[in-house]
Amino acid sequence: MPHTQHYPQTQRDAITLPSGRGPHIPATVHIVYRSDLRGPDDRPVYIDDTGSFRVLITGDIAEPLGDTDSHGHPCLHAVPLP
Repeated sequence: MPHTQHYPQTQRDAITLPSGRGPHIPATVHIVYRSDLRGPDDRPVYIDDTGSFRVLITGDIAEPLGDTDSHGHPCLHAVPLP
């Protein structure tokens, strides 16, 4: 049976967004906060300070929502923050 790691839902996470412009451009890290908004499947929506970067988080996977510019990546790495 494969090991599945379970992460508690946190109030904020760091999301790593690869540059998308070339291999030598550093990644961008967005700090997102759990909001009162709900996604299409009733999971909480996490939003950055600008309000333009929105994701759903399951475990350590962040799924960009709507018009969030994720450089074409359908899923991103999420790291819970204290």
